[in-house]
Amino acid sequence: MSFSVMFSTHLHTHIHTKALIEFENVLAMEPKNYVGDNLARITDMYRVAQYNVACCYSVLGQTEAGLEALNNALKVGFEDYSKVRSDPNLANLRENPKYKLIVDKYDEPIINEEALKYVEMGGWGLLAD
Repeated sequence: MSFSVMFSTHLHTHIHTKALIEFENVLAMEPKNYVGDNLARITDMYRVAQYNVACCYSVLGQTEAGLEALNNALKVGFEDYSKVRSDPNLANLRENPKYKLIVDKYDEPIINEEALKYVEMGGWGLLAD
């Protein structure tokens, strides 16, 4: 491995590790007993920071921590499911079967796999009778 590749990899890891620390600090600053004007119990900043923690863990190859952070982000109301499904920073998480279970728990799957299986088994013919 060339020096430039090693340096680039180290820099990439360093940047994401530093970002992870900063996002964790944002999470720690969430006010206790927060109630927003819309009666929300969690700030928007917290939701976004939690999502970014998931992204950092994913990029760093820490899949289990990333999945836990993603679950937490969705649980507290991060709802940009299109981003969750397409963000390249979450690519490592998407390779894990738990990813689909977590995302589908909070958002309806794009394709209803049970309905698809029903159709593949000839289910539509049963409806026509």
